[in-house]
Amino acid sequence: MKKILLGIAALLVVAGIGIYAFRAPLMDAVADRMTAHMFVARDTDAYDPGVVVGQVFPPIHARYADREVIDIGEFMGARGVVIYVNRSVDW
Repeated sequence: MKKILLGIAALLVVAGIGIYAFRAPLMDAVADRMTAHMFVARDTDAYDPGVVVGQVFPPIHARYADREVIDIGEFMGARGVVIYVNRSVDW
């Protein structure tokens, strides 16, 4: 019984050392496996996501601090601005 426990303990130690030694390739393999079918090679649907990076943002009509805002430049700082639009969850 003692030999079996020592064998299992030695096997666990060797496995732990192997995992530690090859942790970077193992993590890359896991990440590749998890994201294998995440992206599509071609976009064939008619969906238009809107403004692309670098394109001039169109005028908006929004309310902020009890006034209508049309120019997004009012919110832009030195590092730019992030716009997040959420369509209503009530379809």
